[in-house]
Amino acid sequence: ARGDLPHGALGEYYFSDLVSGIDEFVSRVNRFMQGPQKKNVPVDVFAGNYRITGTLSGLSQGGLLYYRYANLKASDYLTAWVNHLIMCCAKPDGCTSRTVYVGRDKVLVLGDAGNPAERLDELLRLYIEAHYGPVFFIPDVSLEYTRIIMASKGDAIHNAKVIWEGNDFNNIPGAKDDPYTRLLYRGIDDPLKSSFEKISVDVFGPMFE
Repeated sequence: ARGDLPHGALGEYYFSDLVSGIDEFVSRVNRFMQGPQKKNVPVDVFAGNYRITGTLSGLSQGGLLYYRYANLKASDYLTAWVNHLIMCCAKPDGCTSRTVYVGRDKVLVLGDAGNPAERLDELLRLYIEAHYGPVFFIPDVSLEYTRIIMASKGDAIHNAKVIWEGNDFNNIPGAKDDPYTRLLYRGIDDPLKSSFEKISVDVFGPMFE
């Protein structure tokens, strides 16, 4: 699959629509661009008993900025949130404690993180726990559940199950169809029970506060 457009008028239509969408996306990114972005800014922070070292890229005086010409996924939320917490702990000179992730469908803006070191410590504990057995956290399903819970609108567990199960009629695979997910939760009747609800809100909830 090379992404070729069809020939003739149909191809011209798709090309025009694509260019229009990109122009709008670039304009949206530029609204959040504040000065030149720095690459590979070293960080060395502590979170509880853990020490985190490495580098951050995408830093400017406006904070962290990420962008991707696609709909934002749970993995994008997690990338933004973890790096936001690290930045808030590191407090780089001349940078606002804000992270923006611009997607095709929405813009995620993260500000005050409360106690970032404590939140990082909680995430690291969960990460380490996952090395010893299944943790009931399914990123895309957990994000949808938390989004509805935090907005207090709709049936959160129902919507989560829709993403988990998929839609056979419309040939939309569910999260349960991922081979790694099937392997992880083999022998477990319903991963959306047990601690799924609490862990989902613990991880994604602060992003919606």
